[in-house]
Amino acid sequence: MRELFTGARRSVLLSSFTVRHGNEIFESLAAAVDRNPALQVRLAVNVGRDGDYHKSPNQILKEFAEGFWQNHWPWPKRPSVYYDPRSLSTDSSICASLHAKCIVIDDEIAFVTSANFTEWAQERNLEAGVLIRDEALPDPCAISSKRS
Repeated sequence: MRELFTGARRSVLLSSFTVRHGNEIFESLAAAVDRNPALQVRLAVNVGRDGDYHKSPNQILKEFAEGFWQNHWPWPKRPSVYYDPRSLSTDSSICASLHAKCIVIDDEIAFVTSANFTEWAQERNLEAGVLIRDEALPDPCAISSKRS
């Protein structure tokens, strides 16, 4: 991941179910943003209730955002962060999790993996993934917008 982040020139799209110790995982990406202010970084993360059905979605989002910026991205230049609002539903027929784990760099490199953005996944676990380098990769945002 560090090599991919360091080589990014235009854009980075990340998706993960969970992030732990993001300040360590994302340090090289934050440095790349500092070196290249035009680098667009988008993160898609899961924001779940974690069994707490008493808080409002807004309260959960507020707490998530405070924790994310403090613990995972403490640097001043912040990425755009997205989540699936269905993850906060109390209706089990609607509730969903963002479980995809991938990195897309400059619309040319895609790393699709079973690994979350955690120290365990990056340094300890046995994970599987595939790295694809192809200048003709489709724009992931164009694909997802066609489904809406």
